[in-house]
Amino acid sequence: MRAGAADVVDNGQHNPNSRLTRGFAGTRFTYLHWHNYPYAKMCDRARQKLNNSLVDPDDPRALERYAANPNLPGRHLVNLLLRGEEAHARRYGSCLQVFSPWARGLQGALSGYGAPELLMSDPRGSFVWNAERYVQNNPDLRGWTLGPLMDFLLHGWIKGRHIS
Repeated sequence: MRAGAADVVDNGQHNPNSRLTRGFAGTRFTYLHWHNYPYAKMCDRARQKLNNSLVDPDDPRALERYAANPNLPGRHLVNLLLRGEEAHARRYGSCLQVFSPWARGLQGALSGYGAPELLMSDPRGSFVWNAERYVQNNPDLRGWTLGPLMDFLLHGWIKGRHIS
């Protein structure tokens, strides 16, 4: 992304807007969110975020009232706290999960070739994803503008493309 192009990224890093153009465009930027943390850590993070709002994250009635307002910050986290671990597992248990402990200081390497290996898991098991091996096994991706990781996240995982 060009310097000065970001206009707004909300407090939860959702819905980034560009000051250069309206609408959506494919980019090599890959955004990974934290919904695949263990349930207890998810709840801790949700409480921290909601506690900065105008709601007590430990008061179920206050959370229900908060959830009734569609545009409040962190509203999507309320169900996590109210519905419990089983509901969370039903919602996210079949999703692809990406683990990248090295990403804390990452500066953009996730989107393309040469990105460090990522540990991933899904209902079929765990595996290591590597951009170069993915392209070697799927040569139709050579030169694809959005890069191999974006292809895998958008299409390859669902299609069962070879990882390694």
